[in-house]
Amino acid sequence: VTSADAAMGCPSALRRLWSPGVGAVPPALLLGYFLISWFQSFPLIAYQSLLNDDLKLSLSSISSYYAVSYLPFMWKPLFGWLSDNLPIRGFHRIPHMVFAGLGSVMCCLLTAFSVRSAAGLYAASFCNSIFVAFNQLMVGAFLVELARADSGSAASLQGTANAALQLGTLVAQTMALAMYGGNSGHG
Repeated sequence: VTSADAAMGCPSALRRLWSPGVGAVPPALLLGYFLISWFQSFPLIAYQSLLNDDLKLSLSSISSYYAVSYLPFMWKPLFGWLSDNLPIRGFHRIPHMVFAGLGSVMCCLLTAFSVRSAAGLYAASFCNSIFVAFNQLMVGAFLVELARADSGSAASLQGTANAALQLGTLVAQTMALAMYGGNSGHG
């Protein structure tokens, strides 16, 4: 069952969230793109402060942290295989997106409330990256399925999805500016 088929098995309110009009991206998918970007962008300043000020990591340690954090993004072919071959209750995309989103939120909460060491940060960030990379792939795969069904508007679909992605970054950075704008981070 594809994501489009999965949407048909949902109650009508959920079906509308996942079902696009002709040439349109479903609202739930736009929200997915927005939230993925927001969750990656918003905590950047806080992470930088955690790395530099709280954990006092060296530049080489910070470089290693980012290298480890981005490693799961190379595993997207595996995540795609898992989604295609291991459906959840017959559904290939939506349940995986929900579970990955919840996992990412849990990792962020763990980081905020429990991480007090470089090793703890590496572990929480690595796990979070797995969930984020999986979710990025799921929203991309859902978009590919939409484009296959309506190939005449593939560029428009991708443009709309990318606009939601960039809007997530813009909103996250605007919120971060409002939160941290008056704080130099030192002293």
